[in-house]
Amino acid sequence: MPVGAKDRLVGMITDRDIAIRVAAQGKPLGTKVREAMSAEVKFCFEDDDVAHVVENIGDLQLHRLPVTLARRPVSLAYARLLRT
Repeated sequence: MPVGAKDRLVGMITDRDIAIRVAAQGKPLGTKVREAMSAEVKFCFEDDDVAHVVENIGDLQLHRLPVTLARRPVSLAYARLLRT
């Protein structure tokens, strides 16, 4: 899931991030998202070609890629949906 701050994309958080960075370390569920999220975010732009996005998702070995408009998250591109 994209994480935003001041209307900008600043990270991503997944169930795996929560499992590894919160649950496995015994941190409480009140832990802030910024402590568990991945801050290095790969993304695509809303006007990118779908073929280019599919190639990037494959190259980066990702399951989803945030779609942005002026660095504002507007959607997610899912690998399993784009590859069908």
